[in-house]
Amino acid sequence: MGRRVTAAEELVFDHEQVRRNGIESYEGTPLDVRTVIAAMPQHVKDEFRLDEVPWSRFGHAYGSADDVPGLLARLRSDAEAADHALGRLRSSLVHQGTVGSAAPLAVPFLLRVAADPTAHHRAQTLGLATAAARRAHWGYGTRTTFLQVA
Repeated sequence: MGRRVTAAEELVFDHEQVRRNGIESYEGTPLDVRTVIAAMPQHVKDEFRLDEVPWSRFGHAYGSADDVPGLLARLRSDAEAADHALGRLRSSLVHQGTVGSAAPLAVPFLLRVAADPTAHHRAQTLGLATAAARRAHWGYGTRTTFLQVA
């Protein structure tokens, strides 16, 4: 007998469906990153409970976002590990002017790292958060455009 697939595992973002029918078909569902972020308890963000975020439902430039929690955790480590993690996150989440569906999930954690006076590369982490918080980030890095939605 095979392993039983749970309802949570069945939730997979179908890019082909979005190309055919538009993103609206996912609006308000557990596959809508806005719904997931709105439902995310404050303690998950404040306590960096990365394992309580449904990363595998969403993706980035290189596939599933399953690697994002580990990279975010390394941002809070030594300078070299943080620098490497930041580079990987940048290339995955905001790749060549596009923002992956997992990028908004990372924003609350990126902001907490950037606000931590003991963290390394705080300015670059904040820059990544601003890029990840926009649908089209290319060339827009000002305070007035941060989190602005068209």
